[in-house]
Amino acid sequence: MLVKGTLKATLDNLPNGKKFEITREGFLKTRAKVTRIGIFDYFEGEDKFRRLRQAKEVFDKQSMDSLSLKPITNLHPEKAFVDSENIKQFQVGSVGEIIEQDGKHVICTVLITDKGMVQEIQDRFEGGESIEVSCGYYTHVKDAAGVHPEFGTYDQVQTQIRYNHLAIVDAGRAGPSARLLLDQNNQKEKTMLIPYRKEPAKLGSFSMDAITGSIHQESSSVVDRLSGKLDESLTALQVSIDQTAAEKKKHDEAKAQADQKDEKIKELQAQVDNLGDINSEVFQKRLANAEQMRDVAKTLKVDTKDGEGKAKDSKTLMVDIIAKKCKDGKFNPEGQSDDYIRGRYSTIVEDVLSGDPQRDAEETELGDLLADAATEPEGEELSPKDRFVSRTKDMAALPTEKAN
Repeated sequence: MLVKGTLKATLDNLPNGKKFEITREGFLKTRAKVTRIGIFDYFEGEDKFRRLRQAKEVFDKQSMDSLSLKPITNLHPEKAFVDSENIKQFQVGSVGEIIEQDGKHVICTVLITDKGMVQEIQDRFEGGESIEVSCGYYTHVKDAAGVHPEFGTYDQVQTQIRYNHLAIVDAGRAGPSARLLLDQNNQKEKTMLIPYRKEPAKLGSFSMDAITGSIHQESSSVVDRLSGKLDESLTALQVSIDQTAAEKKKHDEAKAQADQKDEKIKELQAQVDNLGDINSEVFQKRLANAEQMRDVAKTLKVDTKDGEGKAKDSKTLMVDIIAKKCKDGKFNPEGQSDDYIRGRYSTIVEDVLSGDPQRDAEETELGDLLADAATEPEGEELSPKDRFVSRTKDMAALPTEKAN
C-alpha cells in the first residue's frame, strides 16, 4: 500500500533527469497533470459547444478527492465509464492518493501496473513523445453563455465535477499540457495543430474573405476570443446599418409627405390667387353665382343669414329657397343628392329670372310631386314609379279653372 508523500518524494529524487520509476514489480510510478481550467470543446452531432471549467469547480476539494485512487485505462471505455463489471478489461493502473492544484492544472501521482502499457510508455518516452491523459468524469452542465476574460467565449458551464477514471490517450481534450510528467524538464510538449475557419462576412462597405488554416491548440482560446470580438463588432455594425436604413426610410417618408403638402399648398395658393384677382374667370363666376343667389333669395323673401346673424352657406341657402317654393314651405334634403338639389334650385332660378308665375307654380307643384313620390310613406309598399302615377291620377281628378 502506498503511503501519502512517499511516492512524490521518491519521484522528485530520481537520477538521470527522469521523473518516473520502475519498481521491482515492474510497475511505472510518476506524476501527471491530468486536467486544467479553461474552455473545452464538445460536439453533439454537428453542434459544437464550448464549456467553461472554472477554477472554483476544478479545484473544489470534493471534486479533486473524487479522483483519488481511481483506475487508469488505456483509452476511454466505449461505454464511457469504468465499473466493477468492466474494470478487468480496461484497467492498466491506478491514480495515487495525492491530488493537488498546480497553477491552472490538477496534478496527481499515478501507478501504471499493466506490463504492456509500461513498455509502451517507455518506448514512446524514449522516442521523444508526450504521453497525454484525459479524465472521464460526471458533471452538471448549465446553459450560460458568456465571455471569460482569459479563455474567451463559452456556451455552457460545468459544475459538480466528479471523476470516474483517468485514460491514457493519443490526444486529450485538455490539450498537450495534460500528460504524464516523465522527465525533470517536464518533457517538451508536442505541437498539436487544430483546423480553424472563420466564415466570410459582408456588411455594407465592410467585406472579409473566409479565413482558414491551422492553429496551436493552446492558442485556440486566444483566437476564439479575438473571433468573438470580431463577431461582436460585426453584430454592432449590422445594428448600426439597420438603424441607419430605418432612419433613412423615415426621412424619405417624411420628405415625401412634406413635398406632397407643398404641392397642395401651391394648388390652394393658386386658387387663392385666382379668387384674389377680381378679373379672373373663377372669381367672376363665383361672384356672379353668389349675387344671383342673393337676388333669388331676396325675390322670394328668403333670409340669407341664420339665427346667429351669420351668412348661410350656398347649399343651406339653396335648400331654403327650394323649401320656399314648396306648397307647405318645407323641403327635406335628407337622402337627396347635391345634383338633385342644384337641379331644383336651377329650375327655380330660371323661373324667378323669367318672371313666369304660371310656370313657376307648375314647376313647384311638379317638384313637390316628384319629391313626394321619392319618399316612401310608412306601411306603403308601392314603388316610386307607382306612387308617381297614383299621385298624378289624383291630380287629374281635381277640378281645374278654365282659362278666360
